[in-house]
Amino acid sequence: MKIPYREIKKVFTMLSMSLLIWGMTASVVLADDMAVKEESPIAITVKADADDAVSEGLVVDIKAGDFFKVELYAASGTGYEWELINKALQLVKVEKRYSVMEMPNLPGGKMCTVYILQAKPDTGGQETVAFSLRRSWQPADMAAKTINCEVKVSKE
Repeated sequence: MKIPYREIKKVFTMLSMSLLIWGMTASVVLADDMAVKEESPIAITVKADADDAVSEGLVVDIKAGDFFKVELYAASGTGYEWELINKALQLVKVEKRYSVMEMPNLPGGKMCTVYILQAKPDTGGQETVAFSLRRSWQPADMAAKTINCEVKVSKE
């Protein structure tokens, strides 16, 4: 039995279209799954930029147990990274840290380092959370910028 060329072409076209549609659907699902999901509700978000002279100090006023987010921006590709200076915090704990490119295909574009922090339950008071922008291979005292975040925690 000989199959006409037209029939083979139709079957090939239908298979190609099916694979194309499946591929587009799979990429959308993967993109949704790869998005960073924040499990806990964020009470407040504060932002600071390495290029902004005004963003020297941040203030966060939250209740014990609440989460807050600190977004720190700097130019990517320079070797500079935001890092938490004082790691022995009494009132606040770091839940998550990650970095995201503001515009992924722009060399030297803004990189956002995000810290998700939580005020420890049943605590109250005030504490400074300090971040520095520096290169990992340089001494800590050579930071390009330091930002202090004053956290005021009130008991519920």
